[in-house]
Amino acid sequence: MPSRPFSRVLLPAAILSTAVLALTGCAASAEQAEDGGGTFVYAGNTTFISDWDPASYYGNEDVVLDNVYETLTVNNAETNEIDPLLATSWESSDDQLTWTFQLRDDVTFHTGRAFDSTAVKESIERTKELGLAASYEWDAVTSIDTPSPTEVVFHLSKPVPLAVHAASGFSAHIYDVEATDGDLIAWFNEGNDAGTGPYTVTDFQKGADTEVKLSAYDDYWGGWKPDQYQRVEYKVVPSETTAWQLLQQGEVDFIKQVSSQLFDEVEASGKAQAVSSPSFQNTILALNTETGPLSDIRVRKAILKSIDAEELATVLNGAVNPASGLIPEGLPGYTPGLELVKDLDGAKALLEEAGYGPSGDPLTLHLAASASNTTDEQFATLLSSTLSELNITLDAQYYDGPAKIAAVRNEDKSARPDLSLRNWWPIYPDSSSWFIDLVHSAEPTRANYSYLKNDAIDAQIDTIEGLSATDPDALQALYEQLNRQVVQEEAATTGVVVQNSQRVLADGITGYVDNLPYANVVFVYQLSSGAQ
Repeated sequence: MPSRPFSRVLLPAAILSTAVLALTGCAASAEQAEDGGGTFVYAGNTTFISDWDPASYYGNEDVVLDNVYETLTVNNAETNEIDPLLATSWESSDDQLTWTFQLRDDVTFHTGRAFDSTAVKESIERTKELGLAASYEWDAVTSIDTPSPTEVVFHLSKPVPLAVHAASGFSAHIYDVEATDGDLIAWFNEGNDAGTGPYTVTDFQKGADTEVKLSAYDDYWGGWKPDQYQRVEYKVVPSETTAWQLLQQGEVDFIKQVSSQLFDEVEASGKAQAVSSPSFQNTILALNTETGPLSDIRVRKAILKSIDAEELATVLNGAVNPASGLIPEGLPGYTPGLELVKDLDGAKALLEEAGYGPSGDPLTLHLAASASNTTDEQFATLLSSTLSELNITLDAQYYDGPAKIAAVRNEDKSARPDLSLRNWWPIYPDSSSWFIDLVHSAEPTRANYSYLKNDAIDAQIDTIEGLSATDPDALQALYEQLNRQVVQEEAATTGVVVQNSQRVLADGITGYVDNLPYANVVFVYQLSSGAQ
């Protein structure tokens, strides 16, 4: 079989970070390292865990579980290339329909089972069978062979860049499907884990301030050094001011995101590290195309003409930049010229044509937004003020993650919100998920909270993965076409702003870097506490 060897895959991206993921470590075990690194405490503004199953979680869980589970490959934060992780190398046939991965032979699961090709086959087949979260990244896989414990072969129905898919932060983790003789889903959701990563779950208290605790896995294949953290805690702190106070008191080591005002305060204080970088994370606005007043495209287009993304960016003082369509700059498919610019005269004309507006019927629109999210709050404030000039009342409701999902997936479709906001970032370092998840129709919907159903657009989206493996120029053209169709023609969903990551890190900690496809994840194993 002709083959093309791969040890790395170069990804097109204009935004690079500055650290390299260590794939090997010294021979010391966690037990030998004793308490050298102590405890790393991560402060986030909302709950971390709604689903413990690595095959099905699709939210903030990755912040925790990317430290517990591992994938065959991983994005390198410095080079934006795909590097080995549980796989040591890989190759594909010339037609990219057969992919062969060589595996590490020194890995064990936290359950004690040895990691091998059978475990890879079993976990991916289970993930495919459940069909949840981002399992579609394996849709092209028709069968998996295991010629030896350290070799696994994937047979595909169409060419896809499988080494990139295997680096996904969702639905690509390898886990022990034999972790329990009972119900595996129930076992996971009791707070158990079956990963190979550097840390294992030791405590889960749903609703508690400290929601999750991890401890170092003594037999981790990468080994341990004395200054690496031996424990990790995830603390829910809705107020950034409180989080900053806790960090100054030594009770928190990392704050996920802060406002520009607090970021400047931290920087001026010299009491902690203020770390800023671009991101691939954007705020997505979905407009309900299925029910209610926004099922009229004239009203949807009027709402988009009522939004000024530049004004929002100014209010947030550098924390965000205006988005242009769905895909952030630096990823394939970025399409300039789709920024949201306020045009009140155009909005009034469309509303009056639909029977609304200053001289028409009053209108109330319901917005679902995230609690403790400054961007969402400011967006709602600005939009409410503008819409009031158009005889429209904006009723903004703020939810935590699970409650917002329940609202946008309400079985009573007439009770679903007219507008919804959410953060989005790539599931692996490419742009497909903005269209596969946020635009493609499905029942139940993945994350298409515009509820758009357009067969022609769906058919175009179905060609993305094949083009990503064979024709990047055609893929770019398709992304641009889809962006314009979804944002301008359908007025169904769009990016509003792109977040600039503004983190706070305790002094003395080194090794931190934003790995852009894994938004908000701190790979704690990479950090040095400075303790010896």
